[in-house]
Amino acid sequence: MLSTLITSDPEEQKVVEHLSHVYRLCEPYLVEPHQLTVIGRSDARVPLPTAAEA
Repeated sequence: MLSTLITSDPEEQKVVEHLSHVYRLCEPYLVEPHQLTVIGRSDARVPLPTAAEA
């Protein structure tokens, strides 16, 4: 669906940037529980992105 809506390189860059932000927001919520439950690490922590990375 996205390929039919994106018609230029700047639009594609905006979508990629948006998906990257969504990934960075979701990562701690997915990786930390996985480390705690599946891997069994009690000291599991996912580093949060810095302001420069956001």
